[in-house]
Amino acid sequence: MGRVTFGLTTRGGTGAVFTGFLASTGDWVFTTAGSGAGSAVDAWVRTTGPQPSKPIQRSDNNSVRLQACAIPYSPIVHLLCTVRLNYALVWAATLHAHDKGFRPMVVLGGLTINLPNRYEIAMKHTLYILLISGLLACGTTTTAPDDTTGSDQTVSEDSSSPPDDQGSGLPPTANWCETIQSGPAGTRPFPQDFARAHVGQRLFAPKADWLTADEKLISLLHDNELDPDLLPLYAAQFDHICATSTITAPVPETLLTMLDTFAVITPGTGTVDIPDEALVLVVDLRDLHPEADVAKAAAHAMSSHYLFGQRRVRRFLGFPSQDDGWTHYESSLEDVPLSLPPAGNREMPILFLVGPQLTPEAATIAGGLRLSQRAALLGHDIHTKVAESTFLGIGDQGLVWRNSELWLDAGVWPDRIPADIPTSEPEAVLGTLNPDAIESLLESDLKPVNPSEITRPSIESYTRYPGDPAPNLDHATMQAALLVAYGTLDWFYPYFDIVGRDIDGALLDGLDEVSALPIGDRKGMKHVMGRFMHHIHDGHGFYTDHSEDMDDWPDGYLIVQIQNVNGEAVIRSSAHDGLNAGDTILAVDGVTIEDWYAEAMTRYSASSDGYRFVLASDELKEVYGTKTLSVRDPDGVERDVTAQPSWDIYDVAWGGSLRQSGWLTDLDAPGIYYVNMSGEVTPDITDLMEGFSDVVDASGFVLDMRDYPYLDIYGFAGHFNPDPFTAPIFGHPTWTGPETFAIEDEIWDFPPANQVYTGPIVLLVSNKSVSAAECFGQMIMGLSNVTVIGQTSACTNGTITNVLLPGNLGITFTGMRLRNLDGTEFHGIGIIPDETVVPDATDFAAGTDPELMRALEVLLSP
Repeated sequence: MGRVTFGLTTRGGTGAVFTGFLASTGDWVFTTAGSGAGSAVDAWVRTTGPQPSKPIQRSDNNSVRLQACAIPYSPIVHLLCTVRLNYALVWAATLHAHDKGFRPMVVLGGLTINLPNRYEIAMKHTLYILLISGLLACGTTTTAPDDTTGSDQTVSEDSSSPPDDQGSGLPPTANWCETIQSGPAGTRPFPQDFARAHVGQRLFAPKADWLTADEKLISLLHDNELDPDLLPLYAAQFDHICATSTITAPVPETLLTMLDTFAVITPGTGTVDIPDEALVLVVDLRDLHPEADVAKAAAHAMSSHYLFGQRRVRRFLGFPSQDDGWTHYESSLEDVPLSLPPAGNREMPILFLVGPQLTPEAATIAGGLRLSQRAALLGHDIHTKVAESTFLGIGDQGLVWRNSELWLDAGVWPDRIPADIPTSEPEAVLGTLNPDAIESLLESDLKPVNPSEITRPSIESYTRYPGDPAPNLDHATMQAALLVAYGTLDWFYPYFDIVGRDIDGALLDGLDEVSALPIGDRKGMKHVMGRFMHHIHDGHGFYTDHSEDMDDWPDGYLIVQIQNVNGEAVIRSSAHDGLNAGDTILAVDGVTIEDWYAEAMTRYSASSDGYRFVLASDELKEVYGTKTLSVRDPDGVERDVTAQPSWDIYDVAWGGSLRQSGWLTDLDAPGIYYVNMSGEVTPDITDLMEGFSDVVDASGFVLDMRDYPYLDIYGFAGHFNPDPFTAPIFGHPTWTGPETFAIEDEIWDFPPANQVYTGPIVLLVSNKSVSAAECFGQMIMGLSNVTVIGQTSACTNGTITNVLLPGNLGITFTGMRLRNLDGTEFHGIGIIPDETVVPDATDFAAGTDPELMRALEVLLSP
């Protein structure tokens, strides 16, 4: 450290140099102003001996006085060199000299110079700022002009100079993870929040390689427990993820303090009123609470809506089915406008106080407003990766992952946005600034972004089916499969508010269960996944094993239709030797039927108990080797039947009846037309629709929808709707980036057909009327001429979507929030009959169709 000696040279026109000192860091600022054609100012400084540091002072006679002091790194400055502006510190008193009536003056060495008034306007309108915090001259050595002692000295760059931080003068922060402010703590057990984070980053991260993301997770789980210690190891696997701490303190109130004409806001919660005398809005982003309302704070300087860029993100209109077939759900890249609504009654310049860490929201707003020249930055640089990220708390830790790409005026943001006034102690600088200084900073353009200098990867389009996961099934893969299944449902399953969150506990139970399974136990894993899926209460919630190693296939089936009759499993129809229509099943392979169903139904997901019984009954029909049933006939006689497997599954209807469509002459109702809409009976309705004139004069219609249809349900529904109608409302759970969620409705409109039947109609439904069957029912059940007869439907409608899981496993679920035509809920409610028919075993034994017979009674009654 040496004594400071100054020199000043003016050439061509008039000029002056002004010096300022930042006491908190020991840094000098040189400000030059010149006027007149060809004016130029040279200033230089040399150290020759120790000097104490002293702050900026104001003298008693209202002049501004800067006292000589020591500088930290012995630099030489020549103002005519091309330099980077390290610190843009403005001497506020000098800027305000004209307005305040001060007489500017400087101290050069020990000489005080009072500057003529003719320089005041020049100072206010032509200002260039340099801070000496290292050798900034053009070259590593510079020879200064003679000092006041007449000596010459060459000064070399000192090795103790601070490292260059891309022009900030502060120590560099190369790792963007170090610049992230902690977020709110997690609220759920570690596996639940971690599963959401893993699936979230594999959905929204820049690279769309979710298969590799799962492989990295599996690799970690091989050697580590699924507990909080895993989090930093997990983050280290990805260059777009950071592990951070969290904050549990409540959000403080927004604070407002006035510093002369500067309104200083510390964002929090609540509102503040900006005084009329405020000329600059200062938003303090240091040590910010993650839930503080930065946008509202900054908007106090806005009197109109302000657009400051776009955020490119992935948008998921539902979860795209992970297979190579058709999907109702789509993914795309979308540019989301970044804007602030006005919260003020006038426009003010904004100055952000930027600390070493920022929240993603704060980085976005401060960075965007700086790049659009609406705000200036005092403090630290902003890493754009932080602004392009999202935070998720996981216990007392959190994960931050980059999920977007920020743009302004068709150009991508730079990797780093430099502070206009870099400093680690902004309070000291803030007291030296005035409104004109802030306006000058806003007028300065940042260096244009060279695309070749951008190191951040762009956001790729999502690939829904890049191939199949590896089929290995060890304990780590089992854990990963459960985590991915839970995380995907947590993001996209649309009915948790209706069915509850039993799945949360099911994840923890499933993780415990797989730890006890043998490696490679695919059947055991199937049962674990079945119990897990049970808890989403969705009739489309199935589990699949896509691996060729899965060899747990039945040898055949029981060729029977089983129906729930007052809680008993009764055979409605049979083509299987030894089993008869009307038989009630009492036991299966020695297990009572009550216990058998109680266990089996825990492994099936359904929106109603009736449909869960249907799904379990489908399993009961599977035969491995042989199956022994204990049954009771309608007369009460019990017997045991050892059934052999059969593949004649189409000899019995899955639901309802195999009766062919046509006039019901055989039931003494020749004027009633019957349509069996089962896909097995009527896979195509084209002939009937084209020849509808042959049936349009029927005295009544029976539409049997007790099985699953393959026909065109929308076109066929047009023959019974006299007015334009719609399908049920398809509500897509939509994520635009990981922070914006909405249910976006899709409504399909249809005109009535050329010929419409308006006479009496009976719609037959059962517990097996599911999905498309219910969709058809929803389109006609509100008509005044329709009577619904049978049992409550499956309560499950909406397009299925597929999820691929580690181990080449898979699940499906209803991917949309489907509602009735009038907007009321359908899931778990279904189509409720106007008349419920409870069949009897004797009806089945006699070959009677009790629901159809009741339909005829309704249609034939006067």
